[in-house]
Amino acid sequence: ECHVETVKANLKSGCMRYLLTEKLADGLTKMRDHLPDFAGLNVNSSKSLFTNGSASRLTPALKARLDRYTSDEDMMNRIKKSMIHQFKVYHHAVENYESQWKRPLETC
Repeated sequence: ECHVETVKANLKSGCMRYLLTEKLADGLTKMRDHLPDFAGLNVNSSKSLFTNGSASRLTPALKARLDRYTSDEDMMNRIKKSMIHQFKVYHHAVENYESQWKRPLETC
């Protein structure tokens, strides 16, 4: 829990800004608009660099294995339990994503 609280505090730091993968285009736009070093960032061309195409590369055997895992409630609960700290940090990051961009950037 100490590590979780430390990460949350770091994410709240005035000198910290972060992106969320699922909102990558939004984050790149925010970087361009809020951080002077990224003023020239071409968001449209940058988006194509961050495309996850892994699903199309799954072999039928790997897809079947993934489907078995995700449909196995016990397995999913064990995975979630083992990742509880990561989930806490992620949910904190999601909850504070917009507000971190609204506050002034500070030095560390």
